[in-house]
Amino acid sequence: MVLKSRRKRKRERRRIALERAERRGDRLNHDYREGGQGENAPDWSTARRGELRQLAFAIRHGWDVPVHRRRPIMRQVGEIIRNPGTLENARLHLAAAWVLVRASEQNVRILAGMAQEKRERDCQ
Repeated sequence: MVLKSRRKRKRERRRIALERAERRGDRLNHDYREGGQGENAPDWSTARRGELRQLAFAIRHGWDVPVHRRRPIMRQVGEIIRNPGTLENARLHLAAAWVLVRASEQNVRILAGMAQEKRERDCQ
């Protein structure tokens, strides 16, 4: 038995990994010409797992999202969870759930800050 060279083994592993990635289902074709300052934002209901994770990160760290885009984004992310087709892809389903969790955490932080400000005003 002759062993393949290190380079050939590496190429083989990479080829197999790419085949598995295509079967996973979280790699969708997107038209990246959309985008920009939130005006022509992509459809989040077809977002990939990595895009959802980035959205959850952005929400957690308080990145600015235009106010008029927040509700449509959450609605589209909710469509991923409600879609029975995503139950087959648990990783995508969990990423969408984390976006909603992070958004809820952010809402709680905002409400806590508002309550704190109200208490401070009442004490004066």
